[in-house]
Amino acid sequence: MPLAMEVVGGYRANPGETIQPVIPMTGDSFLVKNANPAKKNFLGSVWAYLHQDGVVRVRSPKMHDNVQGINFYIDANNVTPPLFHDITQTVYPQDLLTVELSGSNRVGDIEQVALLMYYEDLPGVSSRLVNWTDIAARIRNIFTVRIPITTNATDSWTGTTAINSYIDLFKANVDYAILGYLTDPMLTAVGIRGPDTGNMRVGGPGFGPDYEKSRDFFVQINRKWGVPTIPVVNGSNKFSTTIDVMANESITSAKITLIMAELG
Repeated sequence: MPLAMEVVGGYRANPGETIQPVIPMTGDSFLVKNANPAKKNFLGSVWAYLHQDGVVRVRSPKMHDNVQGINFYIDANNVTPPLFHDITQTVYPQDLLTVELSGSNRVGDIEQVALLMYYEDLPGVSSRLVNWTDIAARIRNIFTVRIPITTNATDSWTGTTAINSYIDLFKANVDYAILGYLTDPMLTAVGIRGPDTGNMRVGGPGFGPDYEKSRDFFVQINRKWGVPTIPVVNGSNKFSTTIDVMANESITSAKITLIMAELG
């Protein structure tokens, strides 16, 4: 089955204490993709990077209710998902999710939110996602890739950089599993996209100094969800596989480290 996983995001400028609709990042949408309805399709995680304590709400007529749906109080400067992997919310093809938040009312503050979606059968997409049990015995070496990027936008994913731009030691025709990543500083989200991800952005929160939450992020959600979530990329696709981030207006640069496993 053509598996797919995608992180999508949105933003709102100085929303204040009243919950406001979120504007999708350029190129993103909160419309559930037209996946096979007989297979698993779900919202796995939702989180936000707020300047001030606030609320994030995701709702739809097809969820429990279309009034409050899934909603959380969110601490300022904390991207840990309240819905952190143990449970998931089923979504339905072509359903438009309403995403909203509250937060800072200070002029210039940009509040951001991200959702991690999963599709077990999405026609037309070919993402290489595997289970930990598929690769554990195949690991030859750990391979870490440092990628410095410059951020310059708050209404779109920013800093798009090829994964081999700084350290170009990938082996041609060799597969690498992306186990997780590290970020400095904290970021709203990190995304990886290329031919091996079906040109869909896979990723998660940029936890900053909380390394234990992201160093094996894709392995963690594989164990929690019980579906293939670990991206595999081929070294020959290094030029066309990129990384980018969601970052608010206070961040102008970031250092990303991908933690990868060379597979035999």
